[in-house]
Amino acid sequence: MPDGKPSGVRCVQLTDDNRCKLFGKPERPTVCTRLRPMAEMCGESAEDAMRYLFDLETLTAPALQTPLQRSQLFLKKYPLQLQLP
Repeated sequence: MPDGKPSGVRCVQLTDDNRCKLFGKPERPTVCTRLRPMAEMCGESAEDAMRYLFDLETLTAPALQTPLQRSQLFLKKYPLQLQLP
């Protein structure tokens, strides 16, 4: 998807079993390469994971006013639980 993927649109690079066709390839988008899954992101089911990704896309959409506001909305919905040594 050379112009990016709109929120809520399935990526054309996903297989029927939701695997990335570009995984490990240099043409894989940077946003995908940098995404690091966490337990909170995956949830208990594929539906939970898709809901989280949809929310993430929505909360980081350029239409929202500032990066700080987007971060605040995301952290309000998904508070980070830091584990210190």
